Amino acid sequence: MGLPEILVAKLTNSPVNALVGGRITPAIGTDGTQIPYVAFTITSSENSYRLDGSPSSLEKTGILFDVWGNKHTQVTQILSALRSTLSGWSEGQVKWSMWGNSATEKDEDSERYSAVSEFTVWYEQTVRVRVDAGIESGEAFGTPTITGGAPRLDFSEPFNSQYLAIF
Repeated sequence: MGLPEILVAKLTNSPVNALVGGRITPAIGTDGTQIPYVAFTITSSENSYRLDGSPSSLEKTGILFDVWGNKHTQVTQILSALRSTLSGWSEGQVKWSMWGNSATEKDEDSERYSAVSEFTVWYEQTVRVRVDAGIESGEAFGTPTITGGAPRLDFSEPFNSQYLAIF
């Protein structure tokens, strides 16, 4: 599962969901979007490396949340719920989340309030484990049909032919 889906699932099962009536989306709201709502955008993504220089599956991702509401108090309540839900979050693929900063302002055109809040999330991408270097391509032995959540070989892209993907 990708980070946007993980975030939507986390926020849907939190106090944020009740405050925005389920309007949580990984996109930018438009003029017709019902208020209040939370939209978020991934602003940066940085791969990490182990001490020996090999790539790690841990990714550091910057996320910008846009919060819109009719009143200043409504926006600050949503920001507070976001902060308490996501600060220090560690669960499943998410290893840690840290609140950066936030700002609130009144939109002069619409007479509504908006806020932005920055978070940094460290999470595990799909884990790939190197297998026998003698394997040349997935076509040599096909894609196994294993059920029950067991590991399967992923040869959907050429560079995966040397790796075992754990799902």
